[in-house]
Amino acid sequence: MLKLLQIWYKRYLSKPQAVYLLLAILVILGLMRYLNEVFAPLFTSLVIAYLLEDMVMRLKKWHWPHWLAVSVVFLFFIGILVVALFILLPLLWKQASALLLEFPAMLGRSSRFLSALPARYPDLISVDQFNSMLATVKTDVLKYGRVILSLSVSSIPTVIALAVYLVLVPMLVYLFLLDKAGLTRWCNRYLPKDKTTILGIWHEVDVQLGNYIRGKLLEVLIVTLMALIIFSLLHLNYTALLAVVVGLSTLIPIVGAVMVSVPVILVAFLEWGWGSSLMYLLIAYSILLTLDANVLVPLLFSEAVKIHPVAIIIAILFFGTIWGFWGIFFAIPLAILLKALLQSWPRVG
Repeated sequence: MLKLLQIWYKRYLSKPQAVYLLLAILVILGLMRYLNEVFAPLFTSLVIAYLLEDMVMRLKKWHWPHWLAVSVVFLFFIGILVVALFILLPLLWKQASALLLEFPAMLGRSSRFLSALPARYPDLISVDQFNSMLATVKTDVLKYGRVILSLSVSSIPTVIALAVYLVLVPMLVYLFLLDKAGLTRWCNRYLPKDKTTILGIWHEVDVQLGNYIRGKLLEVLIVTLMALIIFSLLHLNYTALLAVVVGLSTLIPIVGAVMVSVPVILVAFLEWGWGSSLMYLLIAYSILLTLDANVLVPLLFSEAVKIHPVAIIIAILFFGTIWGFWGIFFAIPLAILLKALLQSWPRVG
């Protein structure tokens, strides 16, 4: 056993680049694990600056001065932030609050249909079990509704932290975009002279991760707009809220669409009951999911993520177990990084 460990160490950790890379990974993981709240604005700003850098480079190819390209892209980012904070979020909050308060009444209107289930399927559910379940659902929904509505009063520290983020993150984003060259030179001082492995990993991650993020943002936008059109044409209540939730579900691979389908269908059923409107929604929603999975995803990600679906599922299970929701959310980017590390890791023999 000891001999096998020696062989493994000699093959994978005998080169200085491998040691430097391993230490860098351990330091980054340690910062993310133990100082995540302190460094969260920094990590957030780096991710946003990385996403905006492509727009800056495109403007510079058109012979725009660096400062002007950065300023225009930064103003674009601020515009999106303002729209999200003062238009989109208040609308979503209003619809979410209304849905939570209306849910018990909607459930009551659908009780006639639901109350027939024990009579039709007595072996599966009894009348007492159904009444108990219905009462529990109503109580829980009311309780969580009151909790959410009281957040504006009880979460003043969170509001203050959010205000700090709204000032600090845009400022860091602007500085990262404006002085990228200077920051890169500063980082190079502390890196080994032979950066072949690091540059190889960064190139692999930059190409695949950049294409994935840009494609995923475009997919979210398209799916959200299509869901908004479908729900609006069918006059479904809480259209904006449900459309945004459906669009954001594409950020969670494979399981996201399944998770969101349940509340969408439930809200539609509680509003309309069993009828033609619900059937039209099911048909249109199924078409939307089919087009997303079989047309949009292959079109946007044909060259972006070269990872086997089985590996994606394993990544979701693994990172989801470690980091919960955020592990599932970032499963594919983390899988891309892990794949690049394994392919470019310096080895002997």
